[in-house]
Amino acid sequence: MTHQSVRLDFGATHGAWQSQRFWCADTPVPIQVYGQRSHGDTVDLKVGATSGVFNTYNYGPTFRVSIGTD
Repeated sequence: MTHQSVRLDFGATHGAWQSQRFWCADTPVPIQVYGQRSHGDTVDLKVGATSGVFNTYNYGPTFRVSIGTD
């Protein structure tokens, strides 16, 4: 049996995704998200936890965030 973990996936809506993973025992943790996106693009965020069969990640809904128009 492995420890439970959480995962934050994020990225520009029309770009590549990145992720950060944490052990549940270490939460809560501060999160800082850095990256680049095209002008006017939005950012997608989704959170998952190892609550699936064989400790696979189950995800909640994807949140789309508009952050300024650099």
